This record gives sequence, C-alpha cells and structure tokens, in this order.
Amino acid sequence: MPPPIISQTVASHRHLHSNDTSVVDVIELTKRLQLTVSKSRRRSWQKPSLSSLVSSSTSSSSSSCHSPISPGRQSPSLPQQFVFKRPEYNDSFHQTHFHHVASTSSNYSLFDRLFLTEPTPSPSISPSAQSPPKTAADFSFGNQFHHDLASRYGKWGRFVGKGAGGSVRLIQRKNDHTVLAVKQFRKRLPHETEKDYIKKVTAEFCIGSTLHHPNVIATLDMVQDHDAFYQVMEYAPNDLFNIVMSGMMSREEIACCWRQLLHGLHYLHETMGIAHRDLKLDNLVLDNQGILKIIDFGCSTVFKYPFENNVHLTKGVYGSDPYIAPEQYTQPKYDPRLSDLWSCGVIFICMTMRRFPWRLPRLCDKSFKRFVQHREILKAIPKEARPALSGLLNWDPKHRWTLSQLLDDDWVKSIDVCTLEEPGHHHVHHVATAAQDSHRDNLVLMTSEPPGLVAEKERRRSLQSNPIGIF
Repeated sequence: MPPPIISQTVASHRHLHSNDTSVVDVIELTKRLQLTVSKSRRRSWQKPSLSSLVSSSTSSSSSSCHSPISPGRQSPSLPQQFVFKRPEYNDSFHQTHFHHVASTSSNYSLFDRLFLTEPTPSPSISPSAQSPPKTAADFSFGNQFHHDLASRYGKWGRFVGKGAGGSVRLIQRKNDHTVLAVKQFRKRLPHETEKDYIKKVTAEFCIGSTLHHPNVIATLDMVQDHDAFYQVMEYAPNDLFNIVMSGMMSREEIACCWRQLLHGLHYLHETMGIAHRDLKLDNLVLDNQGILKIIDFGCSTVFKYPFENNVHLTKGVYGSDPYIAPEQYTQPKYDPRLSDLWSCGVIFICMTMRRFPWRLPRLCDKSFKRFVQHREILKAIPKEARPALSGLLNWDPKHRWTLSQLLDDDWVKSIDVCTLEEPGHHHVHHVATAAQDSHRDNLVLMTSEPPGLVAEKERRRSLQSNPIGIF
C-alpha cells in the first residue's frame, strides 16, 4: 500500500483502487467512533446535533496541536482495537520480546541499549494519571541484565579471590544448589571514561560467553545490580598455584596439567581466533574432577575473525611481569599467539621449579639476561621436555615454535593426559576439593604435611595393623 500522508493535524491513506483525492480527518473519524460507541450504550437513542459534533471536533483538533497527548490517558469509550494499551511485563512477555531502551544522556550510545535504567516520569502527565510505582521486576530487561543478583540466584558465599579486574565470590543457585563463582568487576577508575569502562566490562563477558570447551571456564551470565556489574561463571575449587606450591605434584601430574593447558589454548587459537594474553598459574584452576580450566579473559583479544585468514597483530604490554613475552617490550606490534606460547613455557618452568625464572623478561633483569646468554635454566626441567621448552622460550618470536610444532613434539604427544571422559592411567592429581560421587580413582586430597611424612605415617599405620609383617 502507498505510504500515508501525514500533517500536524491530519493523516490520510488512499486505497489502491480509489480515485478519491480527498483527505480523511483522522481526529474527526475517531470522534465519530467515540460518539457511536457511547450511543450504543445508552438505553434511548439520541441523534447528536451537527453543531456539537463540529465543536467537539474543533476542540479535539485544537488540543492535539497545542498540548501533548499524555500516553497514560486513553479514552475508556474507544473500542478495544483502537486502545493503545501498555504491555504487561510478565514472564511470558520476556520470553517473546527483546526491547531496546531509549538513549539516555550518557556519553556512550553503543552500550546504553544493553543496560536498563528506570525512566523518569514525564512532566506532562499529572500525578493522578501516572501508573503505580514499579518494582525491580517491572524494569527487568529482556536478558535481565538489570536484576538483584541474590534474589535471582540465591545465597551469597565466601570470597575466593581478588585481582586487578575485581573480586570473586561464591553464590549457591537456589533451584539446584549448584555453587557458582561470581566476579564483581572493579569500579570505574577516575581517569577512565564511562564508555571505556562499559566497553571493557562487556567485552570480557562477550568473549567468555562464546567459549565452550572442557579446559576453558564456562561464563554463564552477566548481571547489573545498581552501579555494580557481575559475571556469573562455573566454579572450579582448586587453585593450581596452591597445588604447585604444596610440592606434591609429580612430573606426570605436571605434564598432564600442562597438556590440558595446550588443549584449551589450541581451542582458543585455532577454533575461536582468541588470544588470552594473561596466561599464568593464577589463571589456571582445576575442577573437582581434576580437569584444568583457563579463567579470566579480561586481557583477551580477537586476532582473527570468522572467515578471515589474516592475523591481526596487537600492541601494548599485557599480562603479569614474569610471564610476559619479551617482544611486547621491543616491538610496536606482535603476534599474540606467540606471546601466549611463551607464557606456557614459563608456566611449565614455574610448575617444575616452584619459583619464577626471572622477574621481568628484559635484559636489565640479570636472571633473564643469564637465560638469554646461557639458557642454563633448561637443565632444571626433565630431559625429555627440553626440546619443546627450548623451542617455546626462544628470544626471537620469528624462530619460536608455533602451537602446531609443539603439539607435534614426541614428548608432548606421549603425555598421559586426563580428559573429561576418562582420567590418565599413570598418575594422580592432588586437589583440595574432590567430587564426592566421582568415579575417578586418581584424585588425592592435599594435606598440610609434606608428602614424604604422609607416606611414612601410612607405612607405620600399616605395620601397626599387621605386626607380624604379613600383608
């Protein structure tokens, strides 16, 4: 149909087969409908006078030109199909609608559609015409970003960690009692614009929510509660850093954790085109089945988008000092994949030696300068792992091993690794928390005592239960 002809007081719509060029007064038509409906409700029929009809039409037209029509005031005499009724914001509505809120006076326009703020009442609406006060549920968004986190999920638990990006606290989901980890993002810095802050918060969630792999932590939800932003994630209770520092990990256990890290990194690089840029022991955890998870994607970047073949180089220094690749200090742009691989090499050395090999990967650091000149630190790791680690920890990224070269190494391929389907066959995993109904028999709870002392106590207990020495 042809588009309507609209003026300040008149709107018309011509039919396709009509030759009539006259314009229909919509306000006049509406008034006639009102009068018709009101007449049908009367017991006695009274024909309205022409003068009253014209005066009513004139007053309606005049009011429409000079005074705004209040959205909350609708004539009760109009037929049902002409009434503009406000929708009911119930559960059925949110399951079938996704609305973008109107722009506010914020200095960012891209993200203001993601988070809902309570609208202020219009000054043209009188107090008697305003709707009743609304609750938080009335203003919940289609994806429910704006929500009270505790009422939505359940009971808050203890704090489990804190970093530069925010703090992490546990929460127990009330419908199935599953324990989840909730990251509360840091507050906006004084020198940080609101646009940059919202961009960083949403970027971390957008990357994390797209990742689905056994060796990558699952990001489930994001919630805005007043001025705070929360990210709800899967909870893995075992911190790899604490397990390493316990001194209980065997060579096979270290190799298994490192191989799982490579599994997750292969998924990030080859499947998703994402570089982590902050790989370290603190960002690696184990679940209660002994499966390693990569966490914290606050520094991540997309280096290759779908259907692209080119790798986008990145710039800037990202990560924690001992794990940072040296080219981040020496090159204006670098390949973030090779930086992740360098961090993996440092992680293996830290797990093996239980200390950092250097403080900073720059020649002003004596330990790092000694490594570049003599590479003696490689003698502290198992002999079979030296070729792979030597290829990863190459000072020049042009000669550094790629991920495909690393996965093709004979030692890497021979690692006895645990998967989600079955555990490794020749090693155990030390954990602080294990699943009570786990079918895996390779999980050992950590103790506060050295492993040798624990083994000696176990031997003495066996001798006491078998004094004759018969086993």
